[in-house]
Amino acid sequence: MITGAHAGKGSEPLRVDRAGHGAGHAARPLSCLRAVIVAAVALAASHAAADEAATGPATLRSRLAGADVGVALGGRLPGDYTAAELALVRDQFACLTPENCMKMQHLQPEEGRFDFTEADAFVAFAEANGQRVAGHVLVWARDECTPGWVFRDGDGPASRALVLERMQTHIRTVVGRYRGRIASWDVVNEALAGDDDNDNGDDNGDGNGDGNGGDSGAGDGNGGDGGAGADEDDTLLRPSGWEQATGTEFIEKAFACAREADPDALLLYNDYNTDLPRKRARLLRLVRHLLDHGAPIDGVGVQGHFELGGVPYERLEALCVALGGLGLKVVVSELDLAVVPRHRWWADGGAHREEMRQSDPYAAGCPDEVLRAQADEYGRLFALFDRHAGVIDRVTFWNLHDGRSWLNAFPWDHVEHPLLFDRECRAKPAFDAVTTGR
Repeated sequence: MITGAHAGKGSEPLRVDRAGHGAGHAARPLSCLRAVIVAAVALAASHAAADEAATGPATLRSRLAGADVGVALGGRLPGDYTAAELALVRDQFACLTPENCMKMQHLQPEEGRFDFTEADAFVAFAEANGQRVAGHVLVWARDECTPGWVFRDGDGPASRALVLERMQTHIRTVVGRYRGRIASWDVVNEALAGDDDNDNGDDNGDGNGDGNGGDSGAGDGNGGDGGAGADEDDTLLRPSGWEQATGTEFIEKAFACAREADPDALLLYNDYNTDLPRKRARLLRLVRHLLDHGAPIDGVGVQGHFELGGVPYERLEALCVALGGLGLKVVVSELDLAVVPRHRWWADGGAHREEMRQSDPYAAGCPDEVLRAQADEYGRLFALFDRHAGVIDRVTFWNLHDGRSWLNAFPWDHVEHPLLFDRECRAKPAFDAVTTGR
């Protein structure tokens, strides 16, 4: 205790604590100040609570001005989902994409035999909850993702006319069934040739994922601005039964047929790695060709299966500008942001695959610093989407939460954490970064 040299008669000694703050009478103003601060904080908190009560907590549904935030869901709705998962779907997302049940091999595995059981339930669920549906997909330009009967006629190959007739019958039947009930369609999926060394388009099958697999080149930093001169050869489409029988005609006729079946649906071409130079050049060639030939294409689905530290922001921005300049909408059709790097899977002729199969770095959980880095990158992505609000029509996360992500099994079995919600349906830091900017 230190006694003040000028303490007056009847006054208490001035005491000083270790931090140098006075006690006794001299401490009373500080006590009052603390009380005022506490009261101010409480008042601010009550105002924040009142604001949240008035507007509701932050949700993805209302995140983008003039655009939907959606989610792709696999399995049967609602039976394959828990109560917590269904609440998340209803509360957070404005648009639902069926992961598998509207693909041709599911709807029409044999010619003329359609099974709409799962698709009907999917649409009914969305309608009951005031959500739009994004149809996926009418024509998938990979032979392994197309029923074999499409390309056969008896023991021989089907003619161009027969292939087109079968395709048009499928489109008219499917789109016509849901006319006025489905907001958009991925009319043709993944028809473009790849991007050579940068385009890792291995197919992951038709289970948890979309078979678009291996977009690791999407964020590898290779390549320039993807202008028309970047394509060093004339190859436009990947080899397939569709391309072999019809050239580009199947794409043109697919869009025309879809427009006839539902004049009001947004019609999209969907593909992966379209930010990469050669793939982007091919995409722009294709959409210009379609527009020049009167095909009713409304927009492009840009798949976004990114890796932490490798999001190609500048190339995505340039792609939005290029497509917007053609009068087309952009849909970010399949978004996730993996925290486990996978690009080495395709490097050096697959020489690292056995080593990577033994790798599972975040099996016990994702470190806080990794989650924070993921949040920062998601936040930057949505800032980009905000800058192109007039072009971006929808952003769809590919799967609901980390536990349901297709990336847990692609390209090898490991524990992934690529989405905004964890395995318990709890919001991660990335959710706050996207919804509130924090």
